[in-house]
Amino acid sequence: MRLFVKFRLVEKKDPFKNLKIGIWIYILLLIFEGALRKWIFPSLSNPLILVRDPIAFWLIYKALQKKIIKPNFYFWSFTIIGLLSYFSATINGHGSQIVALFGLRSFVLHLPLIFVIGAVFNRYDCIKVGYFIIILLVPMSLLTIVQFYSPQTSFVNLSVVGGEEGAGFGGALGFYRPPGTFSFINGLSLFYGMTSCYVLYFLFNKSELPKFIIGLAVVCTLVSIPFTISRTVFYQTLLSTSFALIIILKKPAYLKFAIGAFLVTFISMIFLSEQQFIKSGIEAFTARFEDASESEGGVTSSILGRTFGGLIDAISTSVDRRFWGDGLGSWSSFGFKTLGKTNDISVTDFEWSRTIEELGLLLGLYFILVRVLLSVQLLKQSIKKLNSGDFLPWMLMSFGLIVLLQGQIAQPTSLGFLTLITGLTISSLKSKSKLNYSGRPK
Repeated sequence: MRLFVKFRLVEKKDPFKNLKIGIWIYILLLIFEGALRKWIFPSLSNPLILVRDPIAFWLIYKALQKKIIKPNFYFWSFTIIGLLSYFSATINGHGSQIVALFGLRSFVLHLPLIFVIGAVFNRYDCIKVGYFIIILLVPMSLLTIVQFYSPQTSFVNLSVVGGEEGAGFGGALGFYRPPGTFSFINGLSLFYGMTSCYVLYFLFNKSELPKFIIGLAVVCTLVSIPFTISRTVFYQTLLSTSFALIIILKKPAYLKFAIGAFLVTFISMIFLSEQQFIKSGIEAFTARFEDASESEGGVTSSILGRTFGGLIDAISTSVDRRFWGDGLGSWSSFGFKTLGKTNDISVTDFEWSRTIEELGLLLGLYFILVRVLLSVQLLKQSIKKLNSGDFLPWMLMSFGLIVLLQGQIAQPTSLGFLTLITGLTISSLKSKSKLNYSGRPK
């Protein structure tokens, strides 16, 4: 509660003040980049895709210069994979320097930034990010509802490419999936995924936020599910809830509170579902859920398909066609446009298969392996913290685990959330007994 009342993004005497300000600018640009591109500076829509790149470069440069971080196995792996893929793309692949450079940014700027955030931020900075996005949750939810009910030609639904097509994406019953302040629905889905893990964390730490704010955040989280018409938001909320249930199993003292929270939530859902303006969202979400589940073979098949994403098919294709892949950056939206290729959504929707298609068998599998190893390491560390009574890292992993494993690094917003949540998870592993500026989890 004390930090919420005296909320400062960065303390005046913080030795990492400038770097933390840079990280906060990165966070703000991540959330409002789409708003800049479609509402404020539409003529600069294309170059603004790269607006976070100079910030990431400066943060990494300063962190290395001041020896705040020491490149570890993962840092070097991301950098080396990126550089080798860059040369492979220009020599054996598509041959486009600009496309290869676009793909290289992910490996040498944003993924290494994970460890800068982890080193510079401490546990309290991690919680401040939670405060910040909880504050944003209410206006973001209101904007989502307005976009849901507004025609695609309205100002709130402007797209980054302009015209009357609108930024909404295919939904159901004549409604479109809204993008919020982002350029596309995936950004809004990731935002709600991140807020859900923080909302559940604050539910178990009621002293850190006023009760009415926690209650409002819970309502916004529930209401967001139907109005986004997004199964990803639904699945992510279920996953975070599952992680929260494990906390209850570890600490039975929370059971009474959990039962009360469940009853209040259940009653709230019944009340809200009877409101006409919410009924339309529920009907659209239900129709979208049923249509997608039928086309993908049910919920289980859908989840498995999204998890493994045609990895086996991609491996066999790479063996038969091109061991080194099509080249770095070629399977991004920018790469498709620049190279004049047709976007194969059956591949680009699934990160592991896209990775193999773009980087080839050797580098692609190695990159996937590095992501898996980092995910497992952070999960193990968060479990240790959970067993010691600290469940902030555990709840962050309820969102970060899937994003780190399968987040799309070719899509700038997805890459940004992957970088942010992984860096926050590392920072949350630091001791909560005192501020730790060493950059190493205790």
